[in-house]
Amino acid sequence: MRTKNRIFHPLCYVACLVAVTFFFMGCAMNSFSMPTPFWGKNSAESSYDNGVHERLDSLKEVQKTVEKMSPEEQERIAQSLARSYANKQPQAVQIGITETFGYINTPTAIKGLEMALQDANPEIRIEAVRSLGRLRSPAALQALVATQNSDTNLDVRLAVTEELGGFKSNQAVLALSQSLKDSDPAMQFLAMQSLSQVTGEDLGNDVRQWQQYVSRLPTSPSNGTPESNSPENVANELRDLR
Repeated sequence: MRTKNRIFHPLCYVACLVAVTFFFMGCAMNSFSMPTPFWGKNSAESSYDNGVHERLDSLKEVQKTVEKMSPEEQERIAQSLARSYANKQPQAVQIGITETFGYINTPTAIKGLEMALQDANPEIRIEAVRSLGRLRSPAALQALVATQNSDTNLDVRLAVTEELGGFKSNQAVLALSQSLKDSDPAMQFLAMQSLSQVTGEDLGNDVRQWQQYVSRLPTSPSNGTPESNSPENVANELRDLR
């Protein structure tokens, strides 16, 4: 098994490197494209769309291979993608980069997602939330909680509430308790679903029961470290509430 991994790892690196190279070639070609005369508009639009699709395909290839690379290699790719994101690519590409960050668990990837969370486009912010939920790291949890407290878009906050269900942390429970107070029924429903995932409790869809449950939580949340996110520690934190 070890021999196979050693053989496969360089192949993954080459595939990912090729994908990243093609992606940035597409970005460069897009940056230096000349204005198209009106008689060639349809052809230019077709070429533009093809370029976007090619870059999205390259990002999908990165997503398939980057997790098998070393942390240093992942960080280099994350830095390249962050620079590209900052240069304001077409919306579809920005969303694709944001999605790709969710497969790269490095500091720069988290910073890239935090940058995406500040985007004016709620679709990009929602994709950033999904990517943070995929990473499930302490830093990702902190970013989600901050977004829940600051974002004014309901769809973004709904996405945060859903993704918090993947974090086995007392801090996630405390954050979800705030969602229970929301007047929107969809928000309350997602909060109850996520709380059930985090705590292992099944209190149905009774908001009052869940509010009573979380009201007995300790006032000091766990810090979201891998140790505090373990099922054993979460069980210890919540034992008195059962």
